Amino acid sequence: MAEDTLSSDFYWDNVVFKVEDQLFCVPRFEFVRLSEVFADMFCLPSGPTRQREGQDREHPIVLEGYKKDEFNSLLRVMYPTAGSLISDTKLDLGLTKEEWVSVLKLSVIWSMPKIRDYAIHWLSTDMVLSPIEKIVLARAHKVAVWLHEGVTSLVESNDETPTLKELAPLGWETAAQILWIRNYLPKTDPETLSFKANAVNFCGQNCDIMQVKVTTGILEEMVEDIFGEEIQSYAPRTLDTVPEPN
Repeated sequence: MAEDTLSSDFYWDNVVFKVEDQLFCVPRFEFVRLSEVFADMFCLPSGPTRQREGQDREHPIVLEGYKKDEFNSLLRVMYPTAGSLISDTKLDLGLTKEEWVSVLKLSVIWSMPKIRDYAIHWLSTDMVLSPIEKIVLARAHKVAVWLHEGVTSLVESNDETPTLKELAPLGWETAAQILWIRNYLPKTDPETLSFKANAVNFCGQNCDIMQVKVTTGILEEMVEDIFGEEIQSYAPRTLDTVPEPN
């Protein structure tokens, strides 16, 4: 009788994790494939007489210092169910903004670049992040495009100047830098620009466009001078696009 063969796609070696007071049992291969940290850990020898950690519920891999809800959110991305994959022809993992932030957090800690890019993509396209949220998250998880977008939105907005209390989550130095740039930039009042344009026999619309271009140029230079080094330190990748999931 021929010996049974194991499916290369659907014969999984499971691993058991313990986070806080909860056990999780999932296929090991996704952690090996997606995380440099876990791939290296699983390669370590366990010793001839020592029970391999994660082999069963009596010997789980204990993840100290992490939250079970955050880990659960990560697993929902790593192991989506058929129901989430087949939902009105659109992928629907059912994660809130806070849960996607948890996925981003753990993917950075555990060196999961594909998961990281996927979380950034979802947070950028399907969730609403305020400029302040973008800056805070950018610094916590090294997302260059969010730092650039967040700072630019705050300094170029024609809305009422944010208060120090509103900017407090950014730190006082960043708050002062943003307020300084806002105060320095020329204001683009359409009525004033039109009046100036007519006074020198130019088309008001063209003058508006010229002033906006000058203001934009000054803005980009100031953001680059003050925040450019920090932005570049977060991103070997380009800033013009949000990374698409692979």
